[in-house]
Amino acid sequence: TSGNTGTVVLSTANTYDGTTTVSYGTAKAGNNASFGTGALTIANGTTLDVAGKSLSNAVTLNGGTITTSTGSGGAITGGITLGNNSILSAATGAVLTISSAITDGSSTYGLTIGTSGNTGTVVLSNANTYDGTTALAYGTAKAGDNAAFGTGALTIASGTTVDVVGKSVANAITLNGGTITTSTGSG
Repeated sequence: TSGNTGTVVLSTANTYDGTTTVSYGTAKAGNNASFGTGALTIANGTTLDVAGKSLSNAVTLNGGTITTSTGSGGAITGGITLGNNSILSAATGAVLTISSAITDGSSTYGLTIGTSGNTGTVVLSNANTYDGTTALAYGTAKAGDNAAFGTGALTIASGTTVDVVGKSVANAITLNGGTITTSTGSG
């Protein structure tokens, strides 16, 4: 509720099938099925912390943040629809994998990858169709597909790394002191 911006942890598997909406604060997963089988809506300024779990829920990201605070198994596998410019991040040493498509419908929304103090790795595994800018602000972003960064521009900040992992990324790129590398293949 308004004014209550703490963290709510759902630690067990749940079976409800309605939508879960994060309106204030942070919702943290304690199980792969913490949020049941329904969709998740993440409001502007709020956070979904997958905490190393793999969530199969479809997510509407309306200006909020999806992060993983721990582990290398943090994942969203149910698809993400951008309803506003939003954030993906991983804690330092952690890995967040988005293994389903990120779309923005007929609108133009983008992503910021990484937040201050969170310099982990975000892996975008699929072809994504969102057409806003992808701004790598902190940490590392890995491409799992030629269209991993959607169709918009890609901006790479100082001290960050884009690993194209042997993919052929066609985005217009602004390199502001960051690094582009390929950990495998010729890219």
